[in-house]
Amino acid sequence: MSKTPFAHTPGFYTFAPQQTAEIANAARQQALPVLSASLAACPTLPQALQHLGEALAFPDWYGSNLDALYDCLCDPDWQPGNSLVLMLLGTAHLSLSDPKGFASLSEVLQAAAEIRCDNGQRCWLLLDSPATGIQPLSEA
Repeated sequence: MSKTPFAHTPGFYTFAPQQTAEIANAARQQALPVLSASLAACPTLPQALQHLGEALAFPDWYGSNLDALYDCLCDPDWQPGNSLVLMLLGTAHLSLSDPKGFASLSEVLQAAAEIRCDNGQRCWLLLDSPATGIQPLSEA
């Protein structure tokens, strides 16, 4: 990436795994909070949802389902502040082993990014594998 990835409009994007450190460093240089979770060991959507709840320290009421994921990602109390960069790593495995689950997860992430952005928050939700209909951050 020749320019900072956060010069782009906040939203939901994909990125190449080799860009992980570059993206995290660029976010920190701009004082953007960075969270990440690896789904590499999660071959199914239920396992991914359980792991996300633990890795992202969701509230106790998180129910490890898509509705609860959406609610947590949109909850201003979960990650207070006006900015967030969330990088989901190791998503290629889930994409191959549970394509429907991966598509559902992508839909929820996109909807949550839109809501956060509509509420005036600078939010980038990022997947480290290509996804149909999701623009790569490098091309945004």
